[in-house]
Parts: sequence; structure tokens; C-alpha cells
Amino acid sequence: MNTNTANSLKRSFPQLVLLLLLASLASTVTVSTAWAAADEQTAFERGLALFKNGDLKNAQQAFEDSVQVTPDNAAAYFYLGLICTRLHDYADAVSALEKAYALDPTLPGAQLNLAISYYKLKAYESALTPLQQILAKNPESGEANLFTGLALQGQEQFSESIPYLNQAILLDPDYAQMGLYYIGLARYRTGQRPLAREALQQSVAVDPQSEIGKMAAELSAVLREDKQTDRWWRLRAELGYEYNDNLTVEQTDTVSDEADHAAVVEIGGSLKLLEQPIEAEINYNFYQSLYTEYSQFNMQSHQAGISTGYDFESWDLSLSYDYTYIFLDTDEFMQTQSVMPSIGFSFADLYADLGYTLQVKDFLQDENDNRDALNHSGGINLFLFSLKKIDMVQFGVRYEQEDAEDDELDYTGPVVSGSLRFTVPWGVKVRPSYKYQLRSYDDMILGTGEKREDTKQTFALTISKKLPYGLKLKCGYKYIDSDSDYQPTDYTENTVFAGLSYSL
Repeated sequence: MNTNTANSLKRSFPQLVLLLLLASLASTVTVSTAWAAADEQTAFERGLALFKNGDLKNAQQAFEDSVQVTPDNAAAYFYLGLICTRLHDYADAVSALEKAYALDPTLPGAQLNLAISYYKLKAYESALTPLQQILAKNPESGEANLFTGLALQGQEQFSESIPYLNQAILLDPDYAQMGLYYIGLARYRTGQRPLAREALQQSVAVDPQSEIGKMAAELSAVLREDKQTDRWWRLRAELGYEYNDNLTVEQTDTVSDEADHAAVVEIGGSLKLLEQPIEAEINYNFYQSLYTEYSQFNMQSHQAGISTGYDFESWDLSLSYDYTYIFLDTDEFMQTQSVMPSIGFSFADLYADLGYTLQVKDFLQDENDNRDALNHSGGINLFLFSLKKIDMVQFGVRYEQEDAEDDELDYTGPVVSGSLRFTVPWGVKVRPSYKYQLRSYDDMILGTGEKREDTKQTFALTISKKLPYGLKLKCGYKYIDSDSDYQPTDYTENTVFAGLSYSL
């Protein structure tokens, strides 16, 4: 080897060593990465196998090892969360499932199990957010409907929960027993006892020996006991203010075109006579309006009645009698007697009441004797409970016929009515309503040669809020549009009112 060659090797030797070291380091990194990926895959597969075999504790450790190596593995976080839910460790389940959903929002089941974990932690508002997102994409999810209903009940929104529970039962019969139990609970908490008993009995019938079946049977027994121990008397009093821009007396077609303010007092009560199997009670109600200027429109009424009924679970019979005596200012004005038989039916969320009223009207002032009449009225009222966001929908239609002493005052015609009731924030109840009434007078021919026909439309809005100690605050507005070719009864009327009531 010559001198030049030796010197060249001496100069290149450090470079060769450096190259060998770099190659060795690269090989080590590659091998380490490969081993890490293999360890993560082995841990994940081991976790899956243990999970499928029901070894939850060791599966949990395997998935924890998996996410330590690969922290962006959404599936590993999902199974970690799923295991935590089965171990009833819902706080850790929420943490894992939130990471899984953040890493992969399309991961099946991640959002639903996250919502269920929030529900189990009683974080109902947090549960409702993902549940509503799921239902927006897939309204046919029975489980999402079920837990939406349960979360709403957790927020004391019992009426709002029922449509979701009903939908869950329709979509998946496996939820029938649980759904019916919670529907019964919601009916109970909203005072719909016949419907509550019906739902609870259906829940028991699915499987009397299951835990839910036993809970339904216990609540049904509580309902029966509550019914037997209800207070046998009730009292109610209300003091209010009213402004009316057109004082009227409907019974005599009197329209003043004058406005006035009034204080309004109402007092009433009832007393139970019988409870089971036949119910019976007597009641009395007093009403007095006191106007500041036009005292001739002050009205005082005394109404007393007795009612009896029999409840056959899904249907009921009732018979009522009312007697009303009315003063106008300080003068005796009129008295009425009414007999009202009816039959009611319950169908899931629907209650139908079919009834008839016979009313005898007796005017006590000589100038109104020609208005003494016999009034017949019959029809049906339908009540649909607990649609989404709506507590109740009411629709009624009836036909009325009045036979007066003066044939010109005889009339016939339909009455159509409807109302909604829903709850807004802070527990405020809102009830808009509408009534349409048509009266055709066949024997009253006006100067135009046409028969008299009255059309009256009434729009009303009532807002109420329960207060502590049996108090309730109520206010509202009513608008009447009476359209008639008989001039005295062609008018409009606006009324605003506010009051405070107390009940025992």
C-alpha cells in the first residue's frame, strides 16, 4: 500500500464510522416503530378478545395500553368508554367517549353511549344535546327516543317526555315495558291518573316478574292508595282586575259601546260524598264583578251543583246537575238549570268526551220573559296529551238548539272550539284558545228580508304561573268579534285581566 492510499484511508475512516452509526440508528428507530405498532395492535386485539369474552377488567387494561402507544386510536377510546359504562364508571366513560367522538364523529355508537353516560350521571342537559343531534340524523333510533324521554323526565318535563317514549315503543317493542312504565310515571306526575293506571297496567302485563314490572305494579298500587286518600274537600279563591272596552250582556243582546275597569272576585269549593266505586261530589262557586262607573253591568252569580261518575279504567260515565242564579247589579236577572250526562274514553294519549246538555233558562225580569228557553246541546271534545313541546291539544264540536218563548229568538247552529296548552321556561303555562259559534234564527226576518244570522269568534290567551303556598298568578287577553246582520249584536270587544288565586 503506497503512502497516498494510506493517507486517504485515514482521512475517510471517521466518515465511514459516522455513516455506519447513522445507519444503525435508523435501523433501530425503524425496528422500534415497528415494534411499537405491533405492540399497539397486539394490545388492541387482545382488548377486543377479552371484551368479547366478558373479561372487562383485563380488556380495560389492554385498551389503556393501546391508547398509551397510539393516542389517536378512536376505536380504543370507544371500547374503553363502553367498558366503563358496563362497570358503572360513568365519569370515566364520558371522558373516554368524548375523546372517541372527537377523534372520529362517524364512529357508530360513540355519541349515543356518551349521551347515556351523561344521563346516568344525571347531567340531563348534557345528555339531551347529543340525543337531539342523533334524532336529527336518525329519528328512527328507538334507543335515542327512549333516553330522550328519560332525560326530559330527569328535567321534570314529564309531558314533553311522553311522545319520545311512545315513539321508542313503536320503533322497538323491546322497550315496551320500560317505556310504558315511564309513560305511567309521567301521567301520574301530570295528574292524568286514569291514563297513568292504564299505562302501568300494560307495563305490568309485559312481564310481571321483571324489575320494571314490579316497579310498575308498586306505582299502580300507590295510585290506588292516593285515590282513596285524596282530600275530600277543596277551596279556591281568586281576586282579579279586568278592563273591558265594550261592556255587554250576552244573554239579552245588550251592547254598551262603553269601557270600564272592574274588580273581580271568585270563590269556590267542592265536597266529596263518595269515592269508590262510584264517585260523587257537590260544589259551589261564587262570582262578582264590580265596575267603577257602569254598575248596571255588575254581575253576581251563584252556581251550585252535584256530579257523580264511575271510572272503568279506559272509559268513564258521569252525570252532573247545575243550578245558577244571577244578579245584574242588585236586580234578580236569570236562573238556569242544567243536566249533563257524558261518557269518556281513553286511547293512549287521546281522551274523548261525548256529552249532552239540557239547560232550562228562566229570565226573572218581566221585560225578558220572552227569552225563557229550553236549550239542547250535544257534541264531542277531544283531548290529545303530550305532543312534543305541547302539553295538551283540545278540539271540540257540538250542535246547539234553543227553543225560546218568542219564536223569533229560536236558533240552531254549531260551536267549534280548540285550544293548546304548553309550558315555557320558568314553568309558565300558556294557553291560546279559539271558539267559533254560528246561530241561525229561522223566524226572525230583518228589514232587508234576510233571516238573522250571528257569527261570533272568540280568541283568548291565558298565561299562568304556580307560586309557593298554593298561589297562582294568572293574566290574559280575550277578543270577541260578533258579526251579525242584526245591528245590536254586531260589535267587537277586548278584555284584559290579571288575578291571583289561592287553592287548598
